Amino acid sequence: MSGKVKLSDFETDPRFIKLCRVLAKGNGNNNKNFKQPISVQSEDLSTILGVAADDEAAKLVQSITLPQMVKVMSTLAIKKRRSTLLLRSLAYNITANSAQLDMKQCGDLLYSMSSLNFIDENLLSKVANDICLQIRKPVKKSSVIGSIFTSIGLLKYKDPSKY
Repeated sequence: MSGKVKLSDFETDPRFIKLCRVLAKGNGNNNKNFKQPISVQSEDLSTILGVAADDEAAKLVQSITLPQMVKVMSTLAIKKRRSTLLLRSLAYNITANSAQLDMKQCGDLLYSMSSLNFIDENLLSKVANDICLQIRKPVKKSSVIGSIFTSIGLLKYKDPSKY
């Protein structure tokens, strides 16, 4: 087992599908860029655009897996969707999860936090601890380490206590 998560694993998970549907519910037919999915399998995180039901989405976050939470947060960052309620729920549930994050997930979370200007002390603590545990293992992709350093630099730059 390679330890990598495949998007196809997410697409068959009913909890993940329900979260995507809730997130898509706020779109309605007013958004011209939103295309109705052909099947449940093609329904992915692109439905995050135009979220109106942040309360429902935040409640559903606790029922998805840790890799799915990281994927949701990464997609929010890519789509520049800064829903603080949803971000707080994701941060809380990721921090409360006892599973260890891998280097890629840590990098994705740090990038998401820096690009969304969302700094959560507890989430940063968990990510830092998991990086310290993972750094002892051989790293196959140095780009992940570069991404982590860049994101940490951006987070430090945005820290208002440094002014």
